[in-house]
Amino acid sequence: MKKPIPKFGNEAEEFEFWSSTGPGADSTKYIDWSQARRAKFPNLRPTLRTISVRLPVAMIEDLKILANQRDVPYQSLLKVFLAERLTKELFIERRPQGDYAIRPPGAGRSSGIEPTEAKAIERAREIAPDASLLVERVRNTNVGGRDKWRKP
Repeated sequence: MKKPIPKFGNEAEEFEFWSSTGPGADSTKYIDWSQARRAKFPNLRPTLRTISVRLPVAMIEDLKILANQRDVPYQSLLKVFLAERLTKELFIERRPQGDYAIRPPGAGRSSGIEPTEAKAIERAREIAPDASLLVERVRNTNVGGRDKWRKP
């Protein structure tokens, strides 16, 4: 008999439960995957968060001109530009198991797992030769907070 899935108060609690370090990391304890069926959710929309970004007036005007040429709202065009730029990044993160995951921004799953940081960097360069690599390292600095990311 499978364990019942707990009720969650919010999305953050559910995320923590199913994350790789949460009790739901081994989902086979809660779900009988042999009974699973593929499903499509065509109307599912990503969670959005409003932010405030200060941009030079000239940049906004240029963005509006480009958006007008493409017949799209300028904020939508800005999202497209950001999404394109994010595809040129790869994160290399140390996992609790001690190995290293290679992950694009926003991806729930890694593109690869390597036993050492050096091998992860090498593999990331094979996956996306033009990508900018960001390697996770946490160290204390004598100014401000902790330094989390560095370029290899």
